[in-house]
Amino acid sequence: EQVPIEEVKEAVFSDEEESGWRSLRARYGGLVKPDITFFGERLPDRFYQLVGIDLPGLATNVEPDFPSCDLLIVMGTSLAVRPFSALVDMVPPTCPRILINREVPSGALYHPIRAMMGDTKGFRFDDEANNYRDVLHLANCDDGVAQLCELIGWGEALNALVEAGGGDTQGF
Repeated sequence: EQVPIEEVKEAVFSDEEESGWRSLRARYGGLVKPDITFFGERLPDRFYQLVGIDLPGLATNVEPDFPSCDLLIVMGTSLAVRPFSALVDMVPPTCPRILINREVPSGALYHPIRAMMGDTKGFRFDDEANNYRDVLHLANCDDGVAQLCELIGWGEALNALVEAGGGDTQGF
């Protein structure tokens, strides 16, 4: 059961027991957990379906979206935890890949020694001779997205959306 975020915020920042985490537990019949996957937990079925990984008992009527990806934008990550770190290599070889990050995540880079052993995966930022699709932009995510939006002519639309506090992105 989903818990409204306002209730969670109120409980987290409350100094009183009757409106804190105990009240959420009483109201919802157990501890309230964010809608995220913790390390070691199984990912939602939808993840495996959209990536195109067949698992026993998983519905196969969902079309995977990584094989048809036109542009992959990766932001704000160490790319150290699988399976997410492997997603950069699941798009077609013609798909451009952009990484907007504060630093270069070393575990996600192509490495020539590993390539000699058959592992040719990873971003190729430093491999000018063979890099035809990878772009690295060192910045925090907010600034990087704002700069990207400016470059593609969406700067004003992004600013209007931010000023409005989010909301409808249909015209974006």
